[in-house]
Amino acid sequence: MKSKSFPVSHMGASLILCVFIILSLVTFAALSAVNTQRDRAFGEKISERTAAYYAASNQAEDLLSQIDDILYQAYQTDSASYYEAVKSALAGFDGIETDFSGALPAVSFQISFGEDRALAVCLELTFPTEPGDRFYRITSWKERSTREWEGKNIVPVLSLEGAAL
Repeated sequence: MKSKSFPVSHMGASLILCVFIILSLVTFAALSAVNTQRDRAFGEKISERTAAYYAASNQAEDLLSQIDDILYQAYQTDSASYYEAVKSALAGFDGIETDFSGALPAVSFQISFGEDRALAVCLELTFPTEPGDRFYRITSWKERSTREWEGKNIVPVLSLEGAAL
């Protein structure tokens, strides 16, 4: 009796397929591990930055509370010279800038956080006309970069050297 012979080309195809599947699984596992590590590091960085922002926001709100107390005391003491009393009281604070030259005086300050970030707050002072009115209006509460921009990336779009016009 004659035994069946298998063609040579099919002898190891299943082994090659298994090796290819195992290599693919190992490659995807390694890529997933690297991607997970990068995502974890990025998440930690974002978490630290968010915590720093909220700490700066809390400091700004504490300073805003102190400014509100000063405005209230100046209004209760002498409402006729309210802005003069506010100007002299705020002069003692470091980091607070005042501008009393406009129709409505302005107060601004920055709270630094992180390496190159700051929370900038601008207030517009108002004179309360009725009991319960506010002493200020927040015109800006922004996160800003304190780093100087350096435009070093030059992309050559068109070279006119040696070109005939």
